[in-house]
This record gives sequence, C-alpha cells and structure tokens, in this order.
Amino acid sequence: MNYAELLQAARGQMGPCRACPVCNGRACGGNIPGPGAKGSGTVAIRNFDAWRNVRLNMDTIHENFTPDTSLQLFGRTFKYPFFAGPVGAMTLHYGDKYNDMDYNAILVPACAAAGIAAFTGDGTNPKVMEGATAAIAANGGFGIPTVKPWDNATVAKKMSMARESGCFALAMDIDAAGLPFLQNLTPPAGSKTVEQLQEIAREAGVPFILKGIMTAKGAEKAVQAGVAGIVVSNHGGRVLDDCPATEEVLPEIVKAVEGKMKIPVVDRGYDIAATDAYISMLQEEYNKIYAWGSELEKRAEAPAGEAASSEEIEALRTQNRSLYNNCVAFAKHIKRLEKLRDDQGRYMVDELNAAESRKKALEKEISDLEAQKSLLKVSNESARGQSDAIVTAARSQAQKTVTEAQEQANAIVAEAQKKAETILRERIGRMSAVCAQLNDMFDKGE
Repeated sequence: MNYAELLQAARGQMGPCRACPVCNGRACGGNIPGPGAKGSGTVAIRNFDAWRNVRLNMDTIHENFTPDTSLQLFGRTFKYPFFAGPVGAMTLHYGDKYNDMDYNAILVPACAAAGIAAFTGDGTNPKVMEGATAAIAANGGFGIPTVKPWDNATVAKKMSMARESGCFALAMDIDAAGLPFLQNLTPPAGSKTVEQLQEIAREAGVPFILKGIMTAKGAEKAVQAGVAGIVVSNHGGRVLDDCPATEEVLPEIVKAVEGKMKIPVVDRGYDIAATDAYISMLQEEYNKIYAWGSELEKRAEAPAGEAASSEEIEALRTQNRSLYNNCVAFAKHIKRLEKLRDDQGRYMVDELNAAESRKKALEKEISDLEAQKSLLKVSNESARGQSDAIVTAARSQAQKTVTEAQEQANAIVAEAQKKAETILRERIGRMSAVCAQLNDMFDKGE
C-alpha cells in the first residue's frame, strides 16, 4: 500500500478528521473536539503556510554519493531527521476507531521499523502512559514518552514508569498548561516554574525535552531549567488562538539558545506515513518467516539426518506467533479498509469519470491542434504564392506611380518657369517705363 492508497483508506475512518490530501487545517479549523486549531482556526493554517514559504536549494557540483539522512540524537542514530509528534485523546478528537492505547501500539513499532522515533501522548487515564511505555519497551526504547504538566507527584510517578521502558529521552508538553480544562481535572495540570522544571530534569534520568516553546525568553528559561532540548510548538494552535507560526519564531529562538540545546520543530500535520511503515514491516516479517518455513519444508523432504530440528521448528513457531500478534493489532484496520472500499466506491467512480472526461477533452484539444497545424501548412503554401503575386503587382504599381509623379513634377516645373518668365518681362517693362519718365524729367530740368 502506497501513501496515496493509505490516505484514501484513512478518509472517513478518523471521526472529525477528514484525512485531507493536504493537512493544512483549512477543513477542520475551530473544530474542538476535533483535530482543528482553536477559535478562528487560523494558527494551523499559518503553520502550514509559513513552512511552505521555506525554500530549498541544491549544489550539484560534487562527487556522486548517496545522501546521508541520518540523525544523531542523545546517543541514538535515526534514519531520518524527523519524528512522529505526540497525539492524545484519540477518541475525543479523532473518533472511536482507536483509543490512545491502540494508537500507540501501532505508532511506536511502525516508527521503530522506519528508523525514527515516536513521541507518545499522555492522558488522565493511567493506562495511556502504561500502554505507551510498554510499546516503547517492546521496541528497544525507540520512543519518547511525553508527560503533561501534572502536579509534581503525578509527574514523578509517570517519569518512573517512563524510565523503566528504556526510553532514550523523556518529554513534557508544557504548552498543555494553557488548556484551562486540564487545571480542573484529576490529576490537575498547570504551569511550572524554572525551579520546578529543574527538579523534573534532574529526576528524569534521561535527556529531558520541553515541548511548547514559542519565544526566545521561554527558550532561555528552558536553558536555566537544565533541559536537554526543546520543541518549538504552538500545540497546533489548539491552546492559544492567533499566535505566531512556529517558523516565524524559530530564528529568534535559535539565536537565543544556539549551541546550548537541541531544537526539534513540530506542528506540521498528522503523520499517516508511520502506518504505512508498519505495513511494510509486517510484509518484511512475513517474507522472512515464509522463506524460513520454505527452507524447513525442503529439509523435511531431504534424506535422514538433514531434516529440521525440533528447536528450529519451535523457533519458527515463535516467529509465527509474533507475526500473528502484530497482525491482530492491525486486523481491525484491514476490515475498515474493506468497508471503505464500498463506502468510497461512488466517490472513486466520480473521480475516475471526471479524470476520463478531462482525458477525452485533452485528446480532442490535441486533435484540434493537429488539424489546425495541417491547415496552417496548406495556408502557408497558398499565402506564399499570393505574397509573390502581391509583391510583383506592388512593384509594378510603384514604378507606375514614380513615373507619373516624375511627369507631374516636370509639368509643374515647366509651368512655374513660364509664369516666372512672364512676371519677369512685366517687371522689366514697368522698370523701363519708370526709367523713361526719369530721363524725360531730367531733360526738362525738373
């Protein structure tokens, strides 16, 4: 099952969550209970849009090599530099398909199989932390239990349980202190002083991470408290409405505590890919067991002395039981997929019909363009002949026009010369008459 298939399968199976192709908070804004951001619902949208504005660049002038995506963190090596964030209150916000225990039982081994770690959530029900730490212990400590900011006695009890799981780090989502309803629950939760966090960090016994930092001042307080790392998070906008995006405050936080602690960043949406990784893990485990069983079958048919031993057969049975137990945890999901196949059939048919219509429209458009291309070719050849004729006619007309213009110009010049000669003779005549009058007056002594 690829990501697109998994996304389609998840749609409609997660209560208020619509399993949108893009988890940007636009479809679930203000849905509490539900996965959406608080109030206006704009914070989740702001988180998504802000991180979409971050751009990547590349350098292709180097030797060929396979990029190293691994991450070294607190003595552990991970395949990728991202983890699954803590999700809690599953039945409240995401429907009754999974409770917190079922979710963590799938999430933790899936992330471990994918080479990453999962932050697990917390709740008022003690079984939530019990189930989460049990899943982490079963997967070699590949997980980070996240404790809410309960009263100190409750925190100490849950941290002791977390340490027994062998977890490589422990976290507290301090931003949950901004949820008023938690303060009225049993056990109560609320804000912590620097001194209280110092005590918690000392008692953790493993690197202690503080989730929910959104200001440089808050990060500096975390340094004072002696925490090993922080998670820049606004709780998906589910605590405070109209707060900044994580990307907007990250630079100033990094500048404030650079070199003093690790700074993971979350609040990027719901991670379905972990379930996909779990499916891949089951498939790989099945393939291994199948190959082992096939080899034992061949040996059973071989000559005496080469048959499988009872120890090998028992080991195979143990592996089969392990695979069966893992598959049982996923059986309900498979049944939901089968139901979704029918529920979403009409939706898929409509989508396919629309795609087919778009395909036919494009094919017609291409055909029309090809026809236009042929017509243009013929038209070009015809236009070329017409153009030659037009040029020849234009040249003839131009020559005729030039000749006529020259003749008209000659006629005008001749007429002008004739008029000039006439005017000149008249002026000479008048001047001769004046001269004669002057001579006559001179002779008379006038």
